[in-house]
Amino acid sequence: MAKKSGKRKSDKGFSTGTTLGALALIISIGALGLGLYQFILPAGSGNPQIFIVSYDNIIFLDGISYVEYLHPLNITYTTKVGDRVELEFSCRLYVDPIGYTTLTVAFVNNGSMFPSSKIYLYTDSNFMTSGYMRHTFEATTAGENHLVIYATIDDEGTNSYIRDSLLTVTVYR
Repeated sequence: MAKKSGKRKSDKGFSTGTTLGALALIISIGALGLGLYQFILPAGSGNPQIFIVSYDNIIFLDGISYVEYLHPLNITYTTKVGDRVELEFSCRLYVDPIGYTTLTVAFVNNGSMFPSSKIYLYTDSNFMTSGYMRHTFEATTAGENHLVIYATIDDEGTNSYIRDSLLTVTVYR
């Protein structure tokens, strides 16, 4: 007859499920603490300044002037050196060309254009579409800045227009 050993198997303490549950609890408490820290203490960049101009009426493009500044769509904002500035513009565009027509919409900030950010259309048919452009840069000077939207269209007989426009400038300090 075989004799049973008097040794008992040692208990390892926690089971695998209990260990994983405790680890998940520790991680979730840490994440909650980091989330609360973010709301209690202000972010290093501060609150952004947001400037908005909305214009729902129609702005007709005459095509006679090479550059048309869309005067209802302008914002004056202030920056400090090193601020990150984000410009955004959205609108609906209607083009009714006589022949092939080119329509361009762009930002002009303090008299300088940002050629990398623009809405560009080239067509010979009537249509309405949405347009959106965005440009981000770091301010190199402090003070007041003046942003306008301009458009060019090479067809003076057109009934083209821009409507439902929204221009936004966000300055991150």
